[in-house]
Order: sequence, then C-alpha cells, then structure tokens
Amino acid sequence: MQSLKFIIRIGSFFMLIIGCPVIICGQISCDFEKGDLPGWFMHQPGSFNCSGDMPITGKYSLKHVHDDPFSGVDFAWFGTDSIHPELGTCTWTFSLKHAHDPSSVNRWLVYLLCNTDSASRDHAPTQGIAVAVNYKNSSDVVELIAIRGGEKTLIVSSGVDWASGAGTNSAVVFKVARQPDGTWELCMNKADDAATRLATVSGRETWLPEIRSFGIEYHYSPQQDRKLWFDGLLIEGVFFRDTLAPGIRSVTLLHDRDLLVGFTEVIDTGRLKPGNFMLMEGREGADSLVPCGDSLLYLYFHDGFSNDRINTLVIRNLYDQSGNRADSLTWAFFYHSVHSGELVINEIMADPDPVIGLSESEYVELFNNGPFAVDTRDWVFVSGTRSWSLDPVTIAPGGFLVLC
Repeated sequence: MQSLKFIIRIGSFFMLIIGCPVIICGQISCDFEKGDLPGWFMHQPGSFNCSGDMPITGKYSLKHVHDDPFSGVDFAWFGTDSIHPELGTCTWTFSLKHAHDPSSVNRWLVYLLCNTDSASRDHAPTQGIAVAVNYKNSSDVVELIAIRGGEKTLIVSSGVDWASGAGTNSAVVFKVARQPDGTWELCMNKADDAATRLATVSGRETWLPEIRSFGIEYHYSPQQDRKLWFDGLLIEGVFFRDTLAPGIRSVTLLHDRDLLVGFTEVIDTGRLKPGNFMLMEGREGADSLVPCGDSLLYLYFHDGFSNDRINTLVIRNLYDQSGNRADSLTWAFFYHSVHSGELVINEIMADPDPVIGLSESEYVELFNNGPFAVDTRDWVFVSGTRSWSLDPVTIAPGGFLVLC
C-alpha cells in the first residue's frame, strides 16, 4: 500500500500528516513566530494576538491583549475536527504563563477537544476535555476535566497549586496524552527548568465530546486582563477529514408501521425532518421519527407497509456531523403479514412419561405452512393460563420450530 505525505503550512500554523489511506498519523504545530494567526478565530476580534511582550520562547507568543475596563471572558480557537483520539494515541504539548494568582474571576481553561464550531462566534463550549484552573471556583489546583453541559467531571488532578507550584513569573510546559482506551496522562514541567517536573499523573475517561476545535478561554477582572501567554502548541495523533456522506447500514421491521434504521455513521439529528423519509418517492413522509442513539433512527408510518410486496424506503437530504449530505438513499424490503393457517401447531408432546426414544420434555412443534418466511418477533405462545414471549426467530417456508 503506498504511503501518503501531506504538508500544509500557513504562516506559523503548520500541519504535517504522514501515514496511509486508512490511518493517517500527523501533527499540528503552532509557534506564532510568523507574527500572525491564520486559522484562529476569536469571539472578540483582536482579544488575542501574536505579541513580542515578554514571549515565552522566540520572538512571539500568543497573548491576551484585550484592555477591558470590565470583567470579561475571551476565547480563541481553531478547528480540529479531523482528529480522531479513538483511533490512536493523541498528545497535546503547549506552554502557558499566567501572571496572576487564579481566583473565581481570574482563571483559564485550555480545551484540548471541544464542540465549539470554528466558524461560530459562540465562545462557550457545552462539551469538552480541558486543562483548567478554578473551573467554576472549584480549585486553584491544575486539573484535567471533562465538561458535559457545563458540568465538570474530574479526570485527574495534578496536585499542583498554580500560585505556589507554578508561579506567576514563569511558564509551565504541559504534555497531555490520551490512549484509545480512554487513559489520560498529564505532565507538567517548568519551562525555564526542564528538569523540574511538577507533576505526572494519570486518570481514565472514555467519553469524548463532539470534536470541533482546540481553544483557550480566559476569565479576568478589569485589572488582570492581558496577563495570559500561550506558546509552543504541538498536537500529534490520528487525523483524517470526513468527506463521505452517510449511508444506510440496516433496516429492521418492528411492526406493520414502524422501522428501525441504522446508518453507517453518526448523523446530524438537528436537520432531520419526517418529510425526508418516504415509502416510495413522492408519497407522504413519515408521521414521526425518534433518534435512538448516534446512528439509529425510529420511523413510524401511519398508513403502514404494503403487504406481500417489496416496499422501498427513500431518504432525502441526510447529513452527518461533518456536514456531508446524502442527497438520496434507498432501501428495499419485503413485508408480509402472516395470515390465519400459515403458522400451525404441527405436533404436541403433552405427556413425555414414559420416555420412548425422546427426552422427558414437553414440546410443541410449529410448522410454517405458508409461502413466505415467518418472523416470531413479538409473538406470544399461550397454554391455559400461562404464556411465553417467543424470541425473534425466522421460520422458512416449509420449516419447523420446536418450543421445548
């Protein structure tokens, strides 16, 4: 298999991808030495910039430069929706300096992964994995946390109090690694003394947010703005861009009016409309739909399916999480409603004692007397005052099923 190598360089924003068409290992590097910020977005334009004012390394660092007379929150980010931590080891390395002791209003978060859209001006991710200090007044200790709906879950604490352990005059080098099984490791070193290891800790969190961006969030009081520096970003891992539209993986008949449809990837449920799901082109759409997980969808059709014939499910304008659109998808399925006399009780063993050539067990033998296969899903066998729900089993035409 021929290997691939792509190099993308835009100013100080650098991306190198080396690998094969299936798994592509690569890196994103940003050192800010070009003095510009290609690919970066800010909800408050100009709140961060490449600055030569006491840079961490080299000539420039990314610095908060917004002179705000009030308390505020500023956010800078760039898109990383092509990274796939579930497929291989991913690492994030960066340096950070905060020239003020953290507090309830002076704090920062570095989102390694978050769901902020890189084209959006919204600066508040609702999902993310972040290195943080004092998230919602929790602690001045550096922590690796998961954020779901604004609620924090601690992955691991570094044990390093920022004011006493890191200080306000020097930078700290962070290295965070995630294994595909959900094991995280957080390492911290003094930037001006690489031999000074502040922490090496590990924890476990298998959950991943919807991945769209890497970002920096800075909370500050009026006197403490312009006191955050960031530099030396290196992200290494598995990268590939999703350019494939979603497809249908499976269609399961539940009853005579509803289907469970499985897709080849996670779909964008926000764009789903019942009218885009039809039985044959041109007919009215589904009466209702309910997402059942990331890639499953329940569909209900009030008029039901055509009996003893092939039905065709047509899906229009289906999107995945990357915005890829399937213009039209089709799936043909045969529907048969069992008529009276098709599935019959062929034999009953009500009194197996004494045993004559068989085991001492009661049983009932069913026979498919019809021309089509019979699915026993949702069937119930009743004997006297007792009843049993049958497992979903397909009985071929002329086939038998023994209930023992």
